[in-house]
Parts: sequence; structure tokens; C-alpha cells
Amino acid sequence: MRNKESKTTPKKALSLRSQISNEVKAELPKLHSKYFNKFKGRHNFINKFIYVPDLINGGDADDLKSFMISAGEVSQNVSTKTIQYDLIDFALDKLMQLKFQYFFQDNDSGLCSTAWLHEIDGEWIVKKVDAFDDR
Repeated sequence: MRNKESKTTPKKALSLRSQISNEVKAELPKLHSKYFNKFKGRHNFINKFIYVPDLINGGDADDLKSFMISAGEVSQNVSTKTIQYDLIDFALDKLMQLKFQYFFQDNDSGLCSTAWLHEIDGEWIVKKVDAFDDR
């Protein structure tokens, strides 16, 4: 009986991970697009998340304050009742299209991972969901 339980548990875990991945692939592009459109342009959005400390002139903690506020706004606006998202990176791909990396965590199961969101022909698509970690 114990062997049967251990065999079904990985299947249920796999099913849960697939379900979470599918939800992220469906919802994250919509949430990101809605939040991204608030800024009326790429440069306005990107400028909110660029933090370059002025180490030579003795950088001030107030410089970090606006970056932290922006990060908090993303967390509030790009999340659902079941999944919490945090923007952790953005870059340009080979075609000079924006791509974003979001850390996400399922509130119920505690499973977490990262998802890569790419802009392809003006549309946001989750191209990759990394392996899950159940911290």
C-alpha cells in the first residue's frame, strides 16, 4: 500500500506543476501587458527599474527608494489570488526585443519557479518556465 501512495504522489505533483505552469503561461502575459501599458512606452517602464548606484559620489539610500517602490507596484499589479509574481530581471534578446524574468510562487502549494516572458510581434508570450522548487 505504501508503494502505491509513493507512486501516485509524483503523478499528483507533476499534475500540480503542469497546472501551475499552464496558469502562468495563460495569465502572466495578460497581467504584464496590462501593467506595461500603464507606462505608455518602453522607456518609461524600463526607467522605473534601472537602479545604478552612484558609488563614486557616495550614493544615497533615497536612490534605491524609487526602485523598491516600483518593484512593490509590480508585485501588487502583476499577481493573482493564487500566484504571486516578482519581476527579477529584464533584458533584450538577439532581435532587440524585450524579455522579462518573473519569479513566481503558488500560494497554496508553495511551489516556486521563474518564467521568461518574451515579446514576439507585439505580443507577450511565456517561452520558458524553469524547474520548480518547493522551498
